[in-house]
Amino acid sequence: MEVLDHPESFRIMPASKKYPPELKERAVRLLLAAREDAARLLELERENRELRRSNAILRSAAAFFAAELDRPSSR
Repeated sequence: MEVLDHPESFRIMPASKKYPPELKERAVRLLLAAREDAARLLELERENRELRRSNAILRSAAAFFAAELDRPSSR
């Protein structure tokens, strides 16, 4: 009878096979591509924040100038 809660049962077994070089190359390519996608995502999120801020400023400016046009002239 085997005891599963024994610390010896949780040892990591050494890999009996090496991974083929093609698999390693593919894994590295996928990792680098994922890092590029993540970097691009961060760049797009930053750009999105800047555009939202610019739009808010433009809306405020438009509201200000629209209010100025609605005021009676003092001439």
